[in-house]
Amino acid sequence: MLGFEGLANGRPCEETETLNERQERADVIFTGTVQRIYRKSPTRSFILDYNAMVFVKRVLKGDKKLQNNAVVVSGLGNRLICHSVVKERDTRIFLVSQIEDGFLRLNSSLLRMSIPNLDILDAVIKGKTDIF
Repeated sequence: MLGFEGLANGRPCEETETLNERQERADVIFTGTVQRIYRKSPTRSFILDYNAMVFVKRVLKGDKKLQNNAVVVSGLGNRLICHSVVKERDTRIFLVSQIEDGFLRLNSSLLRMSIPNLDILDAVIKGKTDIF
């Protein structure tokens, strides 16, 4: 599964949208830790995207009630998203859209947890910059 990290259609990919565009499209942005992965088909898990139970640590944008709760995020492992592969216990920054029944769907690459990434994302969300 990790072999597809950073690949789209079998070749290396880069985000086509700026971070500003990606955050505008996201309904919710949060930091979270993957607690459990739910494969849709154990025998074809390398083909299909999958869901994961993610513990929300900090909500940067969206419904603050999600903070300190577990949510289901779908669309992980999607080959059309450059960085969408996670393992259990990974902590990442998730940019997601809200879908029916309280589920969230990944809509752009996951970001690694780091102080610089959090600072940049916080500035973009607050509209302080659009160069990213």
